[in-house]
Amino acid sequence: MLVTPDNRFLQIWNNVEPALSTYEINTDTWTAVKAINTNTTSLVNKPGFVALMDPTSTGTGTIYVPYGCQLTCVYNTITQTLKTTVTPFVVPTVDGGGLVGYTFVFSTLRQTMLFYGGYTSGTYAPSPNQDLWEYLPLQDTWSQLKPQGTGPGDINGHCFVETSDHTKMLVFGGSAATRSQDQNVTFSSSLYILNVQDLTWTRGADAPASQARKGHACATNGESLVVWGGVYGLGVNQVLMSNVPLIYHIPTNQWVHDFVVSTTATNNTTTSSLGGPIGGAIGGVIILAVIGFFFYRRLLLASWTNAIGVLLASWTNAIAVLLASWANAIGVLLASWTNAIAVLLQLAIPAQ
Repeated sequence: MLVTPDNRFLQIWNNVEPALSTYEINTDTWTAVKAINTNTTSLVNKPGFVALMDPTSTGTGTIYVPYGCQLTCVYNTITQTLKTTVTPFVVPTVDGGGLVGYTFVFSTLRQTMLFYGGYTSGTYAPSPNQDLWEYLPLQDTWSQLKPQGTGPGDINGHCFVETSDHTKMLVFGGSAATRSQDQNVTFSSSLYILNVQDLTWTRGADAPASQARKGHACATNGESLVVWGGVYGLGVNQVLMSNVPLIYHIPTNQWVHDFVVSTTATNNTTTSSLGGPIGGAIGGVIILAVIGFFFYRRLLLASWTNAIGVLLASWTNAIAVLLASWANAIGVLLASWTNAIAVLLQLAIPAQ
């Protein structure tokens, strides 16, 4: 999956079909899927490849997919033609193997493409790539970079993104190279920082161990790295990670709950009142809870009002019936007394 340099389109490269699907962000629409004419070039029918569009002015419209055609696929979206070029290094292709699970990103500062991680797939024991490679589109050449310091090492399924000021690249998560049948695999919640100016690795703050994952999405905005999704475990033991994003604050080297939004091209920042994606999720729950409370209270007051009205009406009716009963009883009693007195008077007065 890739975003075009003008940020207008999201494209999904599909090695299996093979085809290219395009989504226009502003209009929220998908265009017709374009079949990729492979001609004499065959795409490797496996998952785990990364497509990257060249954002330089001379290369706009060209998509690169390392190892996607055994070699690197080069697809021109304007002419809709596919060809191949060299890869960083040769990997075994026995039994349908190839290099997968890597990351391939554009460095704005260096104006080159950086390739890191991944492993050779197939049924044989996987061989991890622990080297950092750089591709120069204009020269169509690869070179191995050798940063100082300790990098992530054996890693795949990680994310690799540049900071908003383009001076650093961040690597988060991933797992060690493994075959699908292996179960004892280490998943990472570590963060590494590559300074692309002096080519040095430094270790950032680890996220909680419970947040280790692979196959996740990452993006930077202003001073924050946002991590979302991914999985933990393999096979039947694989579970989806929470849909609540992780937030890493780059200047303070801390995992936080507030998403700091950059308001200008400088370092002026504001913090969202509900704490951004994480706080936003919590804030959203709070807002829903408050709305629900007032709605419930309104229903409850209405119920109480109705209940009191029914109760008062019942009491009024009961009192009316009771008063009517009392009046009838008193009338009957008075009539009985009157009749009794009359009888007694007749008995007490002798007949003349």
